[in-house]
Amino acid sequence: TAATVRATASAEGAAVAGARAVLYARPTGTTSWSAVSSATTAADGTATFSPTVTSGTEYKVAVAGAWDRVGGSGTDVTKVKTVIATKLSASAVKSGTTVTLGVALSPKVAGQEVRRQIWRTGTGWVTLDKKLADATGKVSFSFTPTTRKTYTYRVYAVGSATITGTTTSFKVTVS
Repeated sequence: TAATVRATASAEGAAVAGARAVLYARPTGTTSWSAVSSATTAADGTATFSPTVTSGTEYKVAVAGAWDRVGGSGTDVTKVKTVIATKLSASAVKSGTTVTLGVALSPKVAGQEVRRQIWRTGTGWVTLDKKLADATGKVSFSFTPTTRKTYTYRVYAVGSATITGTTTSFKVTVS
């Protein structure tokens, strides 16, 4: 996922043009910073970076000081939104037929909690099952609906300190 990190350098209220700005990154929850890229500030004092983000990352931009100004830096945190791909064995089944739901998460985060939920009128979303994604970001659920009707389900990938949670829904019709 591409992100945009924009920093503005100023000294005593005036834009700092032509200064070297360095983008540093570290995974959320860690302590070691690594230089990612550098840029020269524009006439308005801005420097823009476009790092590729695969998990929650903290960014810091440091702008070099000079004889007429002190250097400085600032930090911000970004989260990556999970993308959910689902593969349903069938969306229309006879009563008592087992349905298999394959879930693939991107980015692949081992241990990310994934919930299979059903919509119940008057109650809302109810969790029926939950599992943790494996190292490949995958989870599989099997279930056997018996009542003849159309069910609305969703997959909910729960967020964390580094990943923003998301959902996707699907229907299964039982005859």
